Amino acid sequence: MDAATNLRQIARTWPRLTDALDEQPAPAWPPHMGIAALLTDPDDDDVPQRGARDGSGTGECPTPIRLEIVDLMTAVETRLVALADAIAATNQRSQIQPAPANRRTHVAPRVWTAADRHRRDKLAAADATDPQRWRLTGHRTATYAALWLCARIEGIRGPQTPLTEQQRHLITRTAAAAVDRIDRALQLARLARATGETCACGGELLIEGGDGQPPTLRCGRCERSITAALTAA
Repeated sequence: MDAATNLRQIARTWPRLTDALDEQPAPAWPPHMGIAALLTDPDDDDVPQRGARDGSGTGECPTPIRLEIVDLMTAVETRLVALADAIAATNQRSQIQPAPANRRTHVAPRVWTAADRHRRDKLAAADATDPQRWRLTGHRTATYAALWLCARIEGIRGPQTPLTEQQRHLITRTAAAAVDRIDRALQLARLARATGETCACGGELLIEGGDGQPPTLRCGRCERSITAALTAA
């Protein structure tokens, strides 16, 4: 995916990270028990039932906050906000100020007419509320930073000069790394791992999963999927 797509993906999936803070973590991928665990019927009676978040119902205690999700959110947000700060520091022009008061000095002062003052003050007010202006206070969240950086990548008009190639490359790498970490944490990406077993054709068998969908055994040489056959057996 390109940088803009990745940045929008971060903004879209951020609420899911918040929801995941107090959810039961999904099983590790690949599971420690190997291929057999992947092909076990999830409705097996031996599988323990999940309790309610508040400790009521089945289960003995509420689900604790997942510190790995907290650490991930903190790291991604810190990186995105810092990147936006750095780009704004070099590319963003200073904010337009309202017209100053007319004062008598020894040097001939600029006299602001009522019309000039009105135009200047109007420009200053619009600039102060420009949504394309990055600020050092206020909305400094991962979602806001991702969307602001996305606007810079897409060249949306704002009080900034265009990005340099180096800046584009930095944003692209940062966004890709963040999406990869988020996808893995939320199990949105399908992963492939070698099993150490071989197919009848001699190719290596790969187990694919980790995205919440049923796992698949696939031969890396002939591309034949044999999960259904193994499950039936």
